[in-house]
Amino acid sequence: MLILTNTSIKSKQYKFDCDEIVQYDSNIEFTGVKIKDGKKKAMIICAIYRPPNYKLEVVKQGIYSLGMIIKELIATKRQFLLCGDFNLKYDWSFSLLEQILRKHKLTQLITSPSRGDAMLDLIITNTPETCSNSNVTDVHVSDHMLISTELVHIRKERHKTCVSYRNYDKIFIEKLNSDLNTLDLRCYTEMNVETLSKRLHEAILNTFNKHAPYIQKSFTKKDQPLKISVSTKTLIKQRDYYRKLSQQHPVLLEKYRKLRKAVKRSITSDKRKSISDDINQKGFWPTINKILNDTKKTCNIPFPANDINHHFENISNCTKIRQLTIQRRVRNPINVFHSNLLRQRIFSLLGSKCKNQQVPQKMPTVYQIK
Repeated sequence: MLILTNTSIKSKQYKFDCDEIVQYDSNIEFTGVKIKDGKKKAMIICAIYRPPNYKLEVVKQGIYSLGMIIKELIATKRQFLLCGDFNLKYDWSFSLLEQILRKHKLTQLITSPSRGDAMLDLIITNTPETCSNSNVTDVHVSDHMLISTELVHIRKERHKTCVSYRNYDKIFIEKLNSDLNTLDLRCYTEMNVETLSKRLHEAILNTFNKHAPYIQKSFTKKDQPLKISVSTKTLIKQRDYYRKLSQQHPVLLEKYRKLRKAVKRSITSDKRKSISDDINQKGFWPTINKILNDTKKTCNIPFPANDINHHFENISNCTKIRQLTIQRRVRNPINVFHSNLLRQRIFSLLGSKCKNQQVPQKMPTVYQIK
C-alpha cells in the first residue's frame, strides 16, 4: 500500500493500534497518514485493499476488521477519509458495509461503478460537507477507474451573541427618588383603577429607564480549551495504555473499563473547578451565559439547583436598592422601591378620584423592573 503526499504539506505515517489484530484475523491490507496543511487541524487518510474473496465467512470477517479500523478513526475525533478497493461487488456484501456506515453516521461519496458494472472503489468520510466533486474517471492505465474528491476547508463560524443589560455606572439614587416624587399625577385623575395602575407602572418604568438605560452589545465567542489537571492527564495515559493491552489480553478489559470511568469522573471534577475559577474571576453571570450560549455542546452546570435558587432569593429579598450590588452587566430583575412620599400621593389620588370604584386595600410597594 502506498500514499503519496505533496512536499508542501506536513505528513507522517499514522500507526493503527488494531494493525496486528486486523492482519491476523483478515486478509485486509491498509495504511494511514496524518496530514496537516498550514494552521488547519490535521486529518487522517487511510488507504485500504480487500482481496476479492466472496466466501460469506471471509467477507464477514473483513467487514468486522473494517469496523475496528473505523472505530479507531472515529476515536481520534479528526476528519478522515477511508478510501481504496473494497471488492464488495454483490449487494449482500455491500449491505454489510452499509450497516456499519449507518451505525457510525458516515458517508460514502462514490456513486458510479469503478470497474465494469461494479462499484468496488469507495471513499468514506465523517465530514461529507468538506468534500466536493467526487468523480470516477477512466485514465486508461488500469482495469479500475480513478476515484477522486476535492477537500474544501470550511472555516469554523464564530457565533455572535447579543447581550442587553442596564447601565448602572452613572445612576444616582437621590436623583432617581427626586424624579419619582415629582411625577405629574394630574393626568391620571379620570382613569379607573386598573388603567391607573398600568399607567403608573409605565411612568415609573420610564423614569427608571432614563437613569439606568438598557445597553446592547454583541461579541464573538471564542472557544477555550478545558484546563485538564495533571492527575487527569496521567489517568488518560493509563487508560490509553490499557486499551491497547486489552485488545490483545482480554483479562485486562475490566481494568480498562475502571480507568475509563475514572477519567470521566476526573474530567467532570476539572470542569467544576474551571467554572468555579471563572465565577471568581469573571463573575457569576458572564460564566453562566458562556455555558448556556454554547449551541454546539451539551453543557451541564455543575452546581445544585438549590444554590442558584438561593442566589436569586437573596436578590429578590433585598429591602433597599442601595443593598444591591450594582455591576456593569446585571441581568437579574431589579426591585425599585418607591419612597413614602410617592406612595402617599398615589393613595391620595386613588382615595379622592376613585370613590365609586373598588380600591385595593394595599398598594404594592415594589415594582419589578426587568
